[in-house]
Amino acid sequence: MKKSIFLVVIGLVFIIFINLVKDVAIQIRQESEPEVKHSIPDKPVTNIPELDKLPVKEDWEVREEYKKDGKVLLNVHPAQSLVAGKPFGYLFSFTESFETFKRKKLAIHAYHKETDEKLTVVSPKTVDKPSPGYSSLERFTANFEMPKGGIWRYEVVLDGEFYADVVLSVKDR
Repeated sequence: MKKSIFLVVIGLVFIIFINLVKDVAIQIRQESEPEVKHSIPDKPVTNIPELDKLPVKEDWEVREEYKKDGKVLLNVHPAQSLVAGKPFGYLFSFTESFETFKRKKLAIHAYHKETDEKLTVVSPKTVDKPSPGYSSLERFTANFEMPKGGIWRYEVVLDGEFYADVVLSVKDR
């Protein structure tokens, strides 16, 4: 009887110890991870006055990269085939040095070709740090969903000025 009580007590102490170690490990990991200075809204934001100031582009050919003067400035890699109404992960790979983005507000707006609907899919946030493990924004990630299928232009804006864009096709549900 004493032996079984002793084993139960030792087991409970062990469980408490493991939970404490786990909590400390989580806290250490959270403190050591770089603070993310950009947040992604759960749903795209609509009716943003600054969207009306941006130039309207006429090139709606589907493409995952943006070039300026023959130099690639941006590649985007959606996680998989995009479907309306489902959240998807995007990897925006910027090629310019971090100095291009440092202390600037970066936002991503989406425009629907057929309806002219305008959304802010990444709210403006100041870029303070490069992508974790990189010297620039080679791996800027975002997760969001598009409300309807069709052709969407994703425009990257720095300090309210057009920087780059890509055009992606989103399937209907």
